[in-house]
Amino acid sequence: MPVNPQRLKDARKRAGIRQQAKLAALSGVSLGTIQAYEKGKVDNPNRAILQTIAEVLGCSVSYLTDQKDLDEDQPEPASSLESSSNSNNIITLPPPTS
Repeated sequence: MPVNPQRLKDARKRAGIRQQAKLAALSGVSLGTIQAYEKGKVDNPNRAILQTIAEVLGCSVSYLTDQKDLDEDQPEPASSLESSSNSNNIITLPPPTS
């Protein structure tokens, strides 16, 4: 499934990455590939590359390929995962060291 170019651009900007070159550097994906994805020139993108880009941008491949909306795409916060065994969902932190 092809990448939605607008979603990729929006996700990059939401992640605070203004330049395609910075996304390329952070993800280890070539600038040419990032540019081709953002222009919609790749019909069958590499799943591993999309996964890497999605991880850097904090979204999923499903979001980038129009399979899910962003509000459906948010991972469960780490704090709720850590507290899942506590019925009150309270996280106990160790006391600060002085």
